[in-house]
Formats: sequence, structure tokens, C-alpha cells
Amino acid sequence: MPLYAKRLLEMYETNFGFTDRPFTVSPSPACFFEAAEHRHVLEELQVTISSLNGITILTGDAGTGKTAVCRQLIARLEDQFQVQFVEHCNFPTVRALLQTLLYHLTDCYEKVSEQELRLALTAEVRSSFLNHGQPLLRLVDEAHLLSVPFLEELRVLSDIAFDGKPALQLLLCGQTSLEETLIQPSLSSLNQRIGCQVYLDRMTRQESESYIQYRIQRVSTEQRSCFTEEAVKFITHVSDGLPRCLNQICDHSLMLAYLQDSPVVNEPIAREAFTDLQQLPLHW
Repeated sequence: MPLYAKRLLEMYETNFGFTDRPFTVSPSPACFFEAAEHRHVLEELQVTISSLNGITILTGDAGTGKTAVCRQLIARLEDQFQVQFVEHCNFPTVRALLQTLLYHLTDCYEKVSEQELRLALTAEVRSSFLNHGQPLLRLVDEAHLLSVPFLEELRVLSDIAFDGKPALQLLLCGQTSLEETLIQPSLSSLNQRIGCQVYLDRMTRQESESYIQYRIQRVSTEQRSCFTEEAVKFITHVSDGLPRCLNQICDHSLMLAYLQDSPVVNEPIAREAFTDLQQLPLHW
């Protein structure tokens, strides 16, 4: 980040009495807001995975908080599982996928062939299971980017067991297009192993308002309102229940309020922030 931008952010935080930026795009378990939908999804995922009940699927629209749910799930299950979190799925080849999976388990991932990588992965998962007495939880984010051969590869690798006990649990997380891929006949073997499929819906308008208040209170050193009631109503309307969009427009609104020397974000400032964001290649 350029020095001037860093200083600008520091001044904007100080101006509103924040100890940190309240609205950031990168998800963190420390600032997770548990809306009713998130709570329900987390509970269902936790029960299914803890019971070792097959492959788990989590889908939802972009920006609903799927990655945040995954990170929260890791925090809840890290005492029961060895965890492997694959955050990106832009793999050019199956070999690249296998290398990435092996890299998360060991430094020795530069095998020559795909089959060598598969054998090494199987050995590492079984070794981890024997050494720690815990199965491996493999969470694959952005799984909607994976084509059939990649998903089938993950399915085969999820069948690893030791003395009849599953040594690996697989969670595939992605946008709703993942559901369309999974219904293909060539993935029937994977579908037969799905123990739970959950959809993460958007937050309600009331939850969106509570989300803004929660994020402000986490970092605020002063008892003050940073957004007018009209601004909150406008922001929650245009964000349509998506935490990512709430973060973007709230953060930009606070920056504009600081630059305009306004003590609060009012509706005109929120509308200006929305207009700015509409220039970006997002759903805005």
C-alpha cells in the first residue's frame, strides 16, 4: 500500500475514533457476524463434518460470506481435525491441483507424475491420521471454478480410510454454478458420497443494519453514531444483504465523510459512495 494511502487510512480511523478499519473485505474469524442464516449453516456443517458423514457442499451467491463461514468452521473444528484450507482454485492442470494439496501437507511436493503425487498424498493423509489420531478436513473454496476432472480427482482422494475409518473429510465451497456442475452424469460417484448440501442465503435488512452496528462497535473507542438513519437505510437497500457489499460501501462512505470533513455518513455521502462503486466491475 502506498505511504500516502496508509496515512490517509490512519487519519480516517483516528477521525472517527476507531482502533482499526471496521469494514474490510478480507474475512476474519475475530469479526465474524453471526446472522441467523450463518448460524444455521454453521451448525449444519459442523454436525455433518463431525459425524464423518460424507462430502459436504456449501453454495451461495458471491459476497454472502461463504469464506467467512469456512474460517469460522475451522475455528470450531480445529480441535477435532487436522485442517487443510485451499483458498484458490485456478489450477491449469490436475497436476497443479495435486501439487497444491500436497504442499499443504509436506514440503516434498515436486513429484514428477500425477500418479506419484496421488500416492504421496494418500501416504501423507494416512500418516497424519496415524500420528495425530484425527482425520484431515480439506476445505476447498471457490470450487465452482473446478471442472469435472478436478472435482472427480478430489472425490477419489476423499475416499482415503484407515481400518474402516475415514481419514479425510471434504468440504466444497463455491457459488451456485457449482450445483450445476455437480448434476452432470459424469459426477454421479461424487454425488452419491454427498452427506450434506447447504445454501447460504443473504442477510435480512434488519440483520444488515445490525451488521453495520456490530462492525462499528468492535473498533470504536467513542459512543457515537457514524451513520445517519437515512444513510443506513440506503446502504442496506443497495447492498441487498451481501456482507461484502456492505463492507465496500460502508468503508468508502466513511472515507468520503472524512475527506469532506463530515462528522457522520449521511445519505448524500452514502449515495456518492454507491455511485463511485458502480464504476467498478462488480455486481453494483
